[in-house]
Amino acid sequence: MTMTPEAPTERPTTNPRVDSTAMRGAFEGFHAALRRLRARVRTSILIEGLSIVAVAFAIYFVLTWPVDRFFRLETPVRAVLLIVFAFVLLWLLIRRCVQPLLFELADEELALAVERTNAPLGQRLISAMQFEKRFASGEFRGDSPEMMQKVVGDLPAAIEGVRFHDALRRDRIAKSWLYVVGGIGFLVLTGVLYSGFGLWAKRNLLLSSVEWPRATQLQVVGAVEGELVVPRGDDLTIEVDAEGVVPDALRVDYRFASGTRGSDTMTQNVGERRFRYTFPGVLEPMTFEAWGGDGVTGDVRVRLVDRPVLGNEDYRLVYPPYMKKDATVIDRETTQVTLPRGTEIHVTASSSKPLARAALVIGERERADLEIGTDGTTVRGQILPADSGLMKVELVDRDGLGEGPGRSLVVRVVPDKAPILRTRLRGLGSMISPKARIPIELEAIDDFGLESLRMVWAVDESAAIGSSPELDKKFEKSATQDLDRFSPGELSFEGLVRHDLLPLIANVEDLSAPENPVRPGSFVAVRFEAHDNDHASEEDGKTNDVGKSARSDSFTFKVVTEAELLRELNRRQGELRTQFEKIREAEIADRSEFSELMSPKAEGDVGIRVATRLATMARKQRSLAKRVQETAQRYGDVLDEMINNRVADGIGGEGRVRALRTAIVDRLEALGTAAMPALAGEISRYQRSGDPDHQRIATESFDEILRTMKRILDEMMKLESFTEVLTQLKDLIRLQDKTSKTTKKRLEDELKSLFGEKDKEGKEEKKPDPKRPG
Repeated sequence: MTMTPEAPTERPTTNPRVDSTAMRGAFEGFHAALRRLRARVRTSILIEGLSIVAVAFAIYFVLTWPVDRFFRLETPVRAVLLIVFAFVLLWLLIRRCVQPLLFELADEELALAVERTNAPLGQRLISAMQFEKRFASGEFRGDSPEMMQKVVGDLPAAIEGVRFHDALRRDRIAKSWLYVVGGIGFLVLTGVLYSGFGLWAKRNLLLSSVEWPRATQLQVVGAVEGELVVPRGDDLTIEVDAEGVVPDALRVDYRFASGTRGSDTMTQNVGERRFRYTFPGVLEPMTFEAWGGDGVTGDVRVRLVDRPVLGNEDYRLVYPPYMKKDATVIDRETTQVTLPRGTEIHVTASSSKPLARAALVIGERERADLEIGTDGTTVRGQILPADSGLMKVELVDRDGLGEGPGRSLVVRVVPDKAPILRTRLRGLGSMISPKARIPIELEAIDDFGLESLRMVWAVDESAAIGSSPELDKKFEKSATQDLDRFSPGELSFEGLVRHDLLPLIANVEDLSAPENPVRPGSFVAVRFEAHDNDHASEEDGKTNDVGKSARSDSFTFKVVTEAELLRELNRRQGELRTQFEKIREAEIADRSEFSELMSPKAEGDVGIRVATRLATMARKQRSLAKRVQETAQRYGDVLDEMINNRVADGIGGEGRVRALRTAIVDRLEALGTAAMPALAGEISRYQRSGDPDHQRIATESFDEILRTMKRILDEMMKLESFTEVLTQLKDLIRLQDKTSKTTKKRLEDELKSLFGEKDKEGKEEKKPDPKRPG
């Protein structure tokens, strides 16, 4: 076969000797095989995409099922997971499936793939395809047409034994089928064997709000479609019933419309399946959720409605007629009222809503219906309480709702008790002088008013004057003016009441004179009596016309001479001075020891021992301070007795006693309450710090305290000397009076003897003294 010489400018030429019909027949079978191979490639890509989908869903189930099952993911979380899953799956499908499918595989690439898996072919397929194109275009470019004709003609025989599908990677296709079968099989098997697979799919693929089955089922009592209707302002007690596995505890999470949030533990009675929690006074809508174990109620809304509320309330107490008291209004701040039996409670009020009925209730047994006005909101009425209890107005509006949070009043119905008298003697002992002033602190109380209050006293030769009922008739009203400020009807009286014996003395010069009702050797008793205004009360089955009475304990005193009383007071003064001297000696010992102690910050055991000793010394100072205060109290009592018994009257002695009281008792109180506790604190500070300044201050405090104690002891000695002088003076006056009386009696006897005045029995007649009682 010859070829036409090439022209200077190469141009395509045609060879009339090439059989185009034979060539087309040879290539038709080849192209058909390539089309089948291309279809198989696409099928394998789709199988790989299916494997990706199957495995992806299996992995998504494996990853999300345990998390969602045990943590019960919220819908937004599950939606995020699903979006991430869909994004990853779509990315894999685009990369591994869509992009390859969109790529157009040329026949040449398929031919090369077939040649790579069929080595005997060499490059026949790709060469034949290239020759085919050149034959079709008539471009030979110097190649021998005969040779090209031969290659194309041998093509059917060359591809006859070729397996085109070997060009595909069977291992990859097999793996894809394995993934498809495994993934789908896993999902199908899981769906068959695990009943919760469908629920998982609803929650994690369809994003349903259906809950996983729970071991604990919780149900809010009274909730309808997730809502509770509650009266505004009432306490809200939520009750949750637990079924299945009852947890040890339930918690409730709540949030109010205002944004307030909280969480708390619900209460449970032993053995019950019901849990409770109370929200006091709910005033705004709220949402709550109870949970425990694996159970949860879900959000429950609380919707508030208004109850009828009572306003413009007016409560009045109308007392029994015998009390002669006007009706009183109970103010708004009062939460408890005590009233005598027989008192009525009158009520007028208005409601915020029209009412169907209303009643005044006390406790559980007493009830009185209230009259409702024509406007439907005004109520009025009264009740006579028989027993104590909580009183409130019960309302029911026309919608059937009960009353809202209204006023409650604790009513205590009590009998009109007798008055209470509390007394305390001040500034006197058991022995008094005939001129004594008897001061008693009095507290008189009556629950509904005192009608009368008085101090009574009596004098007798018997010590039983204050305790014997047979001698009660000797008591008479005291002339004290300290009760003048008492007004009948008062609930209480408190103050110092004094009974003065001095105005009763007829012969001041001779206190033992017979004309004096109170003489040495006699006994004086003082007490208080009070009556209330309960004239309707009964005592011993009889009507009491003067009200209930009360009587305090009697204070009984032995009347002694001023000299005897002074000797007793002087003895007590000496005892107290001796006691105070011992306190001062202890203070001197502490002062001496303190000055010799080393620093508490000294090294080793020495510092520890010093610190321990200082701590003990500080405690001792506090103990001594208490003893000083006790001494001050007792010494003040002695001085008050001197003043109240008037043992120094007439010689300007009372002023001296009061001055000595200031010099002794006031200084003792200052030591016990201020100086010595301050010294104890300074010692403690020195013990902790070891600061020389604290040591110096403590030393100066010791010295000042000791100087004060010395001054007090001097004043005590002065008082004792003063008391001794008074005693001697009183004894001298008594001896003079006795001598004067003896001389006077002797002269009278001589006169009677001289004039022969005798009584019927031969004794001298004694005329009665008109000034002496009886």
